[in-house]
Amino acid sequence: MHNMIKNYIRSAGEYSEDYTGNVMVSVPGVVLKNMSIKGDLIAGEGVGDGSLILDNVNIEGRLVVRGGGINSIIIKNSSSIGESVIISRYDGAVRVFLEDGTEAEAIYIEDGNDKVIIEGSLETLVINTDIPVELVDAKVGEIKVYAPGAEVSVDKDSKIDSVLVYKEAEGSTITVNGKVVSIVTAASETTIKGKGTVEIIEVMSTGSKSIIDVEADKIVVDSNAKDVTLPEEPVTGGGGGAPYVSPRLTSASLNGTEAVISGDSINVPFSFNDEHSYTISAQFNKAVRIKSVSVDNWDLIQPNVDVPTAYSNPVEAIIEHPITLDHFVKFGNDVTVVVTDGTTDLVFNITLNVPGYN
Repeated sequence: MHNMIKNYIRSAGEYSEDYTGNVMVSVPGVVLKNMSIKGDLIAGEGVGDGSLILDNVNIEGRLVVRGGGINSIIIKNSSSIGESVIISRYDGAVRVFLEDGTEAEAIYIEDGNDKVIIEGSLETLVINTDIPVELVDAKVGEIKVYAPGAEVSVDKDSKIDSVLVYKEAEGSTITVNGKVVSIVTAASETTIKGKGTVEIIEVMSTGSKSIIDVEADKIVVDSNAKDVTLPEEPVTGGGGGAPYVSPRLTSASLNGTEAVISGDSINVPFSFNDEHSYTISAQFNKAVRIKSVSVDNWDLIQPNVDVPTAYSNPVEAIIEHPITLDHFVKFGNDVTVVVTDGTTDLVFNITLNVPGYN
């Protein structure tokens, strides 16, 4: 690590010079202001329980948090982090506060022996450890839980769009005292509890022995999930007596090119690209989640039917493959997608149309 770090900040105070290469902050009481870092910024163990403030700082790499206490790592005034925030503190609690205007697409919580507090807005939170994670006045697009025995709490002022508990996160606890749109668990012995509200909770086939003890508009349990404990009077759908409306496809595109829709079939112009990445986006009349995507002899990186996917509108499926014209000739070009709103499955087919070869 020493050879990888070109710049060290060893004294408390305010700094405004730009840096090229990785930067290590090894003391508390440092303010970085109106500057850019072409590399990673590391809050080292020497920050201890003190603070590190980023004020209008552009980090082209990662922010790695190994020190900093409940007085927090404060990121504010339109600061941006090019890659992600990695939290891995071994000897105490840490708080990361993202003020309005801060850009942080993802926070990864990797290790620690005390709680982590997240405050502010971000797109994705990934939890790879069983230390307690607290969301305080937070707005998060998606939380992904991978660690067995993980503990996630959502306070009364927080709003989360989606919580995905993966199969390996057995025995995890999700406490909801705020608002969550959807929770989907594939892990056995998941506990979902609290005094808040969830629009939809889904227990997948591998979520046996899970416990649900929170108010939810809809609870869906796969028939293969055994011994799932539900509230005494679970609400199973209907939105307070409103008539049920089944999911319906309204529009679709491939890499931004609009498709022609006929019933449940989609025909979309297809062109090869150098990235070998093709994003199918479909808009519906309501939030749904993808259950499966099948394409003969193609490799899919997202979604995988064995893992939970979020309820959203629109939904996206990403195909990554070095597709060639020869592949089209040999194997065809039809994609089958199955989505659900928790009550009804909708199957639709996508034909990828290569001009002159369909």
